[in-house]
Amino acid sequence: MTNLLNRVYEKILLFRSIIFRGDYRYAMLVGFGDANFLEAMRGKNEDGSPSPYMKLNGTFVHFIIIQSLSLFLASLTRALGISDFTIVFYVGSALFFYSLLTIVATALAVLNFASWFDKFD
Repeated sequence: MTNLLNRVYEKILLFRSIIFRGDYRYAMLVGFGDANFLEAMRGKNEDGSPSPYMKLNGTFVHFIIIQSLSLFLASLTRALGISDFTIVFYVGSALFFYSLLTIVATALAVLNFASWFDKFD
């Protein structure tokens, strides 16, 4: 039992360090650009759709949540010893591949936002 608790504690520490590192990257991401650029990208559109700034924020927050959920569930199922069950394997694999796709989506959203900054500057 102690071995299981030690493994869970190690996974929680790893999970926590990854989450906090992600928060710092997020703060750096939304902080680039001067005030004029951010003013142009923020605010509601006339049709009520989200601004490009909010779309980028939503994409990045979605990325952080999915990555965190994926790591947490992988650690939890491994610590509980249920990672070899078929349904857990398929759900975990689907979540893993979806989390890989969120990496691509976030990278493209950041690239798109940076290209707007390059054109604006």
